[in-house]
Amino acid sequence: QNEIYSYDHEDFASRSGPDSIPSSPSPKEYLDTSQLKFPYLLVNIGSGVSMMQVNSDGTHSRVGGTSLGGATFLSLACIVTGCSSFPEALALAEKGKASEVDLLVG
Repeated sequence: QNEIYSYDHEDFASRSGPDSIPSSPSPKEYLDTSQLKFPYLLVNIGSGVSMMQVNSDGTHSRVGGTSLGGATFLSLACIVTGCSSFPEALALAEKGKASEVDLLVG
């Protein structure tokens, strides 16, 4: 398929309960991928991050990933800053200065 799906986070967030995300959500937008330059990197950020290389012949391979993703970021941001939403955490992150963060462990 020559499509990229884009989903509306607010639509998902407006649902309630532990099974709030449907197994087959309706796409909000279709993008024509015929003009993409190959290979490209497809990154999915959810509870973890997965990176795939997509080739022009339709093949793909997993490049890498991590178990740390959006949920980890939001949880840590809420604990450290007291924020209560993802947009609020992003707004705070934009105001931060990476050069002033102590990255030493221990």
